Amino acid sequence: MLRVKYGWEGEGKFWALNNRIAESENCELNLSKKYNKASIANDLDFTIDEFEEFLEYLEKECDLIIKENNYITNEIVRENLLKVMKERKRNKDNYENRNIQDVNTGSTRGKRGKDKIQHVEKIKQEPAKERVKVIFTYWNKGVGIKHLVLDDKIKAQINTTLKNYSLEQIKQGIDNYKVIREDDNCMDGKKWGLVEFLKQANGLAIFLDLESVKDRYKKRGLQSKGGSYVQIERHKEGYPEGTVLK
Repeated sequence: MLRVKYGWEGEGKFWALNNRIAESENCELNLSKKYNKASIANDLDFTIDEFEEFLEYLEKECDLIIKENNYITNEIVRENLLKVMKERKRNKDNYENRNIQDVNTGSTRGKRGKDKIQHVEKIKQEPAKERVKVIFTYWNKGVGIKHLVLDDKIKAQINTTLKNYSLEQIKQGIDNYKVIREDDNCMDGKKWGLVEFLKQANGLAIFLDLESVKDRYKKRGLQSKGGSYVQIERHKEGYPEGTVLK
């Protein structure tokens, strides 16, 4: 339903919005402040009016978000939050119960158990860390802005993106971005850094489909507008020269 009106780009913007909801306190995104709404709209490449129309469409036509007063959330994020909270409580209760038993019996199992849990958690984290390094290195081999340091901001964005996309999908998107940048028949547009490419609604989400993104960036002439580029169709029947196609 979403792609009927907004296409693949709209789906990408929805998942970008979903990430913002997931990062919010209690998974409820506060839109009561004008600057919050303006900032999110800008990140999604919308005007304020377009963003409000997008939210209304997601809520009323697609049932993808829930609006409560000035907050938005959705069932998927809420369910995941509840699962995580239940799991954390269960683990905490089990750990506390084991420690109580160990105090009563004089056992040292509690410390050994804690050390074992920490060791297991470290093993679990290692593959995730490796994927972050792989993506960072893979990006720097491409045509985007090169990064000298894998800082916390980049790590956080890669980990957020890995919740919705596989390692291979991200590498494919980076490859397709390189194809577009190096294709003489496609406009250059803006040269991105890794965080922008992963976070922007018109970044990774649309670069997964090479043919679609080729058509989007097909060079029909370029006109600078506010630091970005827009497509211009020339000498096409029904359009006078210099007409900007939206």
